[in-house]
Amino acid sequence: MKVDLGAVQETLLIPLYGRAVESGKSRPLVRDPRAAELVAAIDYDFAKFDGGRSLIGSVLRGMVFDHWVREFLTEFPHGTVVEIGAGLNTRFERLGNGTAHWVELDLPDSMALRRRFFADSERRTMIAGSVLDDDWLDTVASRPGPYFFVAEAVLTYLAEADARAAVARIAERFPDGRIAFDTWGRWIIRNQHRHDALRKMSAPLQWACDDPHAVESWHPGLRLLDSSTVGAQSAVRRTLPMPYRVLMPALKALPQTRAYRLNLYGTAHTQGPSSWVTTRDGRRLHTASLPAPPASDAPTVVFEAGAAGSRSSWALVQPLVARFARAVVYDRSGLGRSAPDPHGRTLDRMADDLNDLLDGIGPGPFVLAGHSAGGPIVRLAAARRPDRIAGLVLVDPTDEAATVLFGRTFRRAEKLAGPAGLVLARTGLLPRLYRFLLDAVPADVRADMVREAFTTSAVRTQIAQARTFLDELALWRGNPPGLGDIPVTVISGGRPGDGMSASVRAAANAAHAERAGRHVVAARSGHYVPITEPALIADEIRRLIG
Repeated sequence: MKVDLGAVQETLLIPLYGRAVESGKSRPLVRDPRAAELVAAIDYDFAKFDGGRSLIGSVLRGMVFDHWVREFLTEFPHGTVVEIGAGLNTRFERLGNGTAHWVELDLPDSMALRRRFFADSERRTMIAGSVLDDDWLDTVASRPGPYFFVAEAVLTYLAEADARAAVARIAERFPDGRIAFDTWGRWIIRNQHRHDALRKMSAPLQWACDDPHAVESWHPGLRLLDSSTVGAQSAVRRTLPMPYRVLMPALKALPQTRAYRLNLYGTAHTQGPSSWVTTRDGRRLHTASLPAPPASDAPTVVFEAGAAGSRSSWALVQPLVARFARAVVYDRSGLGRSAPDPHGRTLDRMADDLNDLLDGIGPGPFVLAGHSAGGPIVRLAAARRPDRIAGLVLVDPTDEAATVLFGRTFRRAEKLAGPAGLVLARTGLLPRLYRFLLDAVPADVRADMVREAFTTSAVRTQIAQARTFLDELALWRGNPPGLGDIPVTVISGGRPGDGMSASVRAAANAAHAERAGRHVVAARSGHYVPITEPALIADEIRRLIG
């Protein structure tokens, strides 16, 4: 069968041939017998691609996109996958789970070729059209969400303005979706005449992108979740045979490898859109908010993280609370996306910042939820403006009634933690200690944490907070902040661990029982209750609101 394709469309034959060649090996990276059948049926000079690195490169690229699609289908088995520039891709055959829907889009001549080998079905819809059209979006919207869009080796053939428009339309129309596509840096665009496969084609690359983060500016909802060079995506790299894994570090040093990236974007953030609140002395605090359901009259719930935590630490609780109330997270100065405070991090100052935040997102009333060291912060902030506080939910909080906090052993450990954290941050080892947190949160939150939570700047902020925290807290033992009749629920971890021995856990829970109007024990949790039992916290917030 002869093919008659446009210049750009002809490039679909490169990855097809790559999968067919790979499938013929004794130990293939990808098994795609259907690709081999198609190559055998098409009358085309595929041999001109033999010997080039692009064949194995296209296979490795496809493996990364396959991995992201599998992740999506694991999380949303009834969702919809949209292949933009489907070509002769066989992802539906290889990854289809029997429940997800597939929509495959390509230009008319490519789609005519595709229809010779594939047919529409109840769960597969093929559309002849351009990514720059609008009507295909209506077809996608008629399928069950959420949606995963794949544009493999497509957007770089567009002018930047067209690529931007296409991605922005998808992000605007499908705010619960994900988009995966590759970006080609200027080095590749300038040297495409040397590319082993592209130099044999007549389709010019157009859009150059050296920084995948720049795409986030194309639409307010876009967020880069993952980005890697070919073969370097961590989950895929672990599946490669040893020779490939040994070779990858050397390949990463090549300019063409560094300039070509595979990227996964989310079209709306788990924790809501970002905004900024200015403090009384002109600093800006980063915040993210999920709206309340329509007609809800519940108080706004504001979350305060623990000592080194950012908004990300509440990522599993906040969406649950947003089912019945507006849910707001923020980053204290020096953490997450909020710039450091040049004037120190005393309890007094952090409580003032929280009240400035409430002024900025007002008018209230508010329920304040504080985890760990965030507990004293919300107590002090509430005591200063009790008129607008509807309740407090303290989650395994630091409490002055736990005398173990002021002993020599705990203080010595506190002093050693800062310098050790700086060393771990500088060497890149700090994220490994918190792998359980990274594995628990959604992909977009995980990407935030990898970028923000394990930096030397974040550790320095933690050190600045710890400098006076225990001394200030000790003063409360005789004169705690007065909360009047504000209802207080305290949730304690039920297990030792997470740095707390059995004796420390017992002391902490005894202090919590003394503090609480209502005391709840999270039986399956240690200290990180927002990660291990988020639904329990959300239920207690709902109960307090009434």
